[in-house]
Amino acid sequence: MKGSHSTRTCATPRCGRPVRSVFAAYCTRCRRANQRTGAAFQKAVRKSDLKPFVTRAKKLVKLRNAERIEAGLRTIHAALLAATEQESSNRYVIKASDEIAKVLKETAPLACGLTIAAVALLQAHKTFDFALVRAFRAQSSLAFGSAWDHEEQRARLYYRVWPERSTAYAAMLLKEFYAPFVAAILTEDSKEALQAVSARAAFNEGFKEKKTVAEKAPRGAPRKGPLVVSPLGTPAQTRRSTT
Repeated sequence: MKGSHSTRTCATPRCGRPVRSVFAAYCTRCRRANQRTGAAFQKAVRKSDLKPFVTRAKKLVKLRNAERIEAGLRTIHAALLAATEQESSNRYVIKASDEIAKVLKETAPLACGLTIAAVALLQAHKTFDFALVRAFRAQSSLAFGSAWDHEEQRARLYYRVWPERSTAYAAMLLKEFYAPFVAAILTEDSKEALQAVSARAAFNEGFKEKKTVAEKAPRGAPRKGPLVVSPLGTPAQTRRSTT
């Protein structure tokens, strides 16, 4: 439309592209990146990135009372599902609640808990909320759509981007309900790290120590020579022959 073009540049540092409209603060590319990951230059956290941290969380659970931990996760699972069923007139809340409920119905409580714990272990500081919600949604196929790539002649999956306010609400729910489990996982992880550090320090001290030289035997005491093997196959000591 005539008069809608703006000469302002995107608010993202070092971007330089024009904003989407006279009312926008970002260009189209940065706006999509902000919706996807929370920052224009932030790389999305994928399942392959979380795999080692999921394995780590599994190990920490197995080292303790796994049955009680799983029972606690089932309680969290049910409570979070009940929270998503609360009525709201906010369309962003409705969108976040509906898809979280779908993931909870398709995924086991332990798997959901391990995913949340893995993202916490990943420690994506500034974009934690976006990484958390994306990882949780990625457990369900509903988070992705497909489109035909004419150049490669095959279907390609793409991530269904949420509005930022829906992501913020979903992150708030996930952090609030999984906070006890995540805190326990991080505590166990730090305990093992401290044990490794203390063991490493003990090894370093042990290897630095030198053996003390044995005290000389008093004058006149019998001197023992090195151990040798006798013809019978038993250790025997040789003494210096005195002439």
